[in-house]
Amino acid sequence: MTKTILSVMMLGVALSGCASVKDNLRKSSLNPEYWFGKEREALPEGEAGPVPIPVDPRPLAGEIVDLKLERIPGGAILRATALPATQGWWDAALVAAPAGEGLLVFDIRAWPPEPGRPGAEAPEGGPASRALIVALYLTDNDMAGIGRIMVRGLGSEKSVRP
Repeated sequence: MTKTILSVMMLGVALSGCASVKDNLRKSSLNPEYWFGKEREALPEGEAGPVPIPVDPRPLAGEIVDLKLERIPGGAILRATALPATQGWWDAALVAAPAGEGLLVFDIRAWPPEPGRPGAEAPEGGPASRALIVALYLTDNDMAGIGRIMVRGLGSEKSVRP
């Protein structure tokens, strides 16, 4: 019993020192932020720096052959079909693009087939074997104030009204 009480008291004393380390950690040498260089000035509280727009390296997938907006409770599912010239395109997605007020714009982007793979050079198979179908859930809040949704592909675009 004595060992347990002694252990608890020692643990309490050790943990009570953590508050002072935590308060001083921001500018101390224990903070890894200051290990490899000069101190960095943080933006004033409440101010944010410019938000970089990520650039998707995938090329546009192909001609847009179908576009549907299917309403469901709480939003809608935007479904688009692109038809690339060859088989083997992969990792297709609808990627948001800059747009004007009242307009949502998405690009269908995918990775092309690797050279030397079957179907990579010639359009083998029918359109059904080359089709890329992608979908995206849009909430009612996403579509608030939107008058038109446009999907762009390689050399074509289609639009729907919500």
